[in-house]
Amino acid sequence: MLHAAFAALALVTPTEDLASLDNTTIHEKTGYAHDAATGELVYVEHHSHLVVDGQTVGHEVRYTDPEGALVARKQLDYRANTLLPDFVLEDVRNGYVEGMARRHGDPLVFCRKGREAELKIHEVDASHPLADAGFDRLIDGRWDDLLAGKTIKKDFLVPALLDTVRFKIEKVREYEADGEQLVQFRMRAANPLVRMLADPINVVYDARDRMLVEYHGVSNLRDANLKNYKVSIHFPMDER
Repeated sequence: MLHAAFAALALVTPTEDLASLDNTTIHEKTGYAHDAATGELVYVEHHSHLVVDGQTVGHEVRYTDPEGALVARKQLDYRANTLLPDFVLEDVRNGYVEGMARRHGDPLVFCRKGREAELKIHEVDASHPLADAGFDRLIDGRWDDLLAGKTIKKDFLVPALLDTVRFKIEKVREYEADGEQLVQFRMRAANPLVRMLADPINVVYDARDRMLVEYHGVSNLRDANLKNYKVSIHFPMDER
């Protein structure tokens, strides 16, 4: 089983390999993650989107601490499915690893909760799930429906659980701030009992280009006790 898991990890195409494709451009943006309670800067996200003929095919995120030291790295490959991309996140501080990869076409979710922990793997039903930054692709693809007030329900992959959780996504408001036309969406568990245990995630997008401007909720990075940070991430206009 461990052999299969490491094989799945190897299937996530390195971003530098995707960059060798023809007609490739790189779009970069930076996000600053502050502790939701204290406002202290926790880490910085450095995003590089690989775009081929106008379509994002790959995505790399480098996470650094406030001093600039590497904390974690994530790679995504959207070519098989934009909503359910192959991806791997590795925290270099504690060895935490999670992601999703395809083996012979079958999606596998995997997670290792620390450097000394067992790497666990599980097959995924790919009929409906949404994973990681595939959320951005969903927002873009269902933009008009969401703005019209439609609620979208999707099974979101949670690697730490080796399973999916059904979420509801809906528009909260449209507003203007600092000269930008913005739209806020909320993602929360569809099950009322799960909602009591999991806080909602609020995201804000630029209505002009549908780019993520703010993220408020649980982080995919963890503290020294392997508990997810709760953060507010802001992507300044001049860095996106």
